[in-house]
Amino acid sequence: RGIIKKFLLDPMQQAEKQKKIRELTAELEVTNQRCEVYRANLLTVLKDMEEQKLKLSVKVQNARFSLKE
Repeated sequence: RGIIKKFLLDPMQQAEKQKKIRELTAELEVTNQRCEVYRANLLTVLKDMEEQKLKLSVKVQNARFSLKE
């Protein structure tokens, strides 16, 4: 138990833990920013796909009306 207690209370170990926490926090922030960019790009692609689907739907409807006449 004494070794574990010493490990937990050792200032150097605490400093290393804090350093690692800061590194991981910075990495998480970068990853979150990258995720936001990917999300924005995906939403743009989905919006474009929806617009293309609607245009294609109108073309199909026009073709169907032309065939009926």
